[in-house]
Amino acid sequence: MSKKPTVLAALALAGSLTLSGCAIGFGAGTSQQKASGNGLTTNVDSIQLRGMTVVADTNNPTSGVLIGTIVNTADTDNALVGVAAARTVVAVGQTNVALLSKSATTLNSTPETTVALNGLLTPGTYVNVQLLFADGTNIPASLMVVPNDDIYADVTMPAITTP
Repeated sequence: MSKKPTVLAALALAGSLTLSGCAIGFGAGTSQQKASGNGLTTNVDSIQLRGMTVVADTNNPTSGVLIGTIVNTADTDNALVGVAAARTVVAVGQTNVALLSKSATTLNSTPETTVALNGLLTPGTYVNVQLLFADGTNIPASLMVVPNDDIYADVTMPAITTP
């Protein structure tokens, strides 16, 4: 009996596994989850930023709001205490968003978590800001500016529009 069909079947199986990427294992590109969607996603020390974006008011392009989620992975509470921006954009009012220990805070979900911005907020551009935290962490961020329509139509614009 010839071993030729068995050898050919084994080679075909090995070839198909190699060509399909199954031989790569857990390092395969198709098994790696990347961040999806718009906005900045980054980790600095115990702070994780997720989907950080600036939404500009289409009726008043000098008014906008910071959206996204901030995750505090530390064992102690923290707070977003400031947003320092370029000369063309300023934070409106005092920023003090509580970040409880081991929890996520969604910006602009309540009046206490709203960070209003005022200045040149042109959709399709980026705004360079520094996010300042109570524990001394400063995170530089280049945030995309989007209009409050389409998927951002339900974003509430702040009532305060002047610095």
